Amino acid sequence: MTNAQTTSTGPLAKIWSLLPARVDRRVRIIAWASLVCQLVLVGTGGLVRLTGSGLGCPTWPECTTGSLVTTPEMGLHGIIEFGNRLLTFVLVVIVILAFFAVFRMRKVRRDLFWLTLIQALSIPFQAVLGGISVLAKLNPYVVGSHFIVSMILVRITATLVYRVYHGPRGDSAATPRGTPSSPVSRRSSSRSPWSSGS
Repeated sequence: MTNAQTTSTGPLAKIWSLLPARVDRRVRIIAWASLVCQLVLVGTGGLVRLTGSGLGCPTWPECTTGSLVTTPEMGLHGIIEFGNRLLTFVLVVIVILAFFAVFRMRKVRRDLFWLTLIQALSIPFQAVLGGISVLAKLNPYVVGSHFIVSMILVRITATLVYRVYHGPRGDSAATPRGTPSSPVSRRSSSRSPWSSGS
């Protein structure tokens, strides 16, 4: 059986057919969701700092010794810090969706592929860095590094949103001939392959 035959039938082929082949409404929604989630994480991280809840969960990866979740003894600080940790799992789901949303078009939109891949790889790094900040009793250098990485990720997700609307940056191998980044295509075609559609 040839590769063409194996990719044209079966459950994997059906799943593959469901993935976006171009930037459509689904991709744009997921891109916005990733940006919003990163901003909310920065906001809740700020809330943790402002309320002095950085050690609301005094250990890591558990919240307290013998418990993955906050306990009544930890009070409001435990709730705030644990809530901030829970948002990471929401981000994991969104980033996985974003990665698969652009995976099928990875050859022509390598910019989107790499932006989502960087987000995916950053999650375990940020989780470990956050854990180190707790275990180091909120060492300012570790906390500062954690914040800097968060701001870089906000920039990356903002770039993702921009790229799904405006196409690749400049003319590159990721830009097929005749895309909106080409002056010729803007004169010759009123419809872009990156335009909306489901």
